[in-house]
Amino acid sequence: MHGRSALARATVVLVLLCTTGLAACGSPDGAQPRPSTASGTAFVELPESSLPALPGVAYASSTDSSKALARTHVGETLSAFSGGIARDLVVGGEIVGGVQVYRFAHDVAAIDYARFVPMMAYTFTGATPTPQRIGGKEVQVVDPVPGSSRAVVAWTAQDHVVILWAHDLASAQDYAGRFILDSV
Repeated sequence: MHGRSALARATVVLVLLCTTGLAACGSPDGAQPRPSTASGTAFVELPESSLPALPGVAYASSTDSSKALARTHVGETLSAFSGGIARDLVVGGEIVGGVQVYRFAHDVAAIDYARFVPMMAYTFTGATPTPQRIGGKEVQVVDPVPGSSRAVVAWTAQDHVVILWAHDLASAQDYAGRFILDSV
């Protein structure tokens, strides 16, 4: 899947997901993640074991994180991803951020993975990201997210897109750096 088909997928994602920003975490419809076979491949919630163990950071499933994953609808309308997980980042009993991880479908070529990152960051925040480097890895950053003081960092890790947010840029960069170093 190269060239125009990857661009077409990215365009479809952008159009379908442009309303799934960070500010909409409290979706009133109560939508929950669910498997879908619209693309011929089921979109499933990934196990928490697919997230790296970060010292001092716990993951928590919450209504908001589940709704955030459900709002993307990628399993229903886009075949680029076959699974995902969304969790809050918890330190000292307080939510300090969150992470969403989307696994690419088997038919998406690895060469195309990086094309999805800016689009997914834009979709999540509603703002154009800026490329930066963290831990030697190119990432896409939005700081601040429009309408909030939060910062978002997005990148690829193996066959996944990772979107991480925190209450400020320094924290988002720190957690992203720890994720990136854990995946090396």
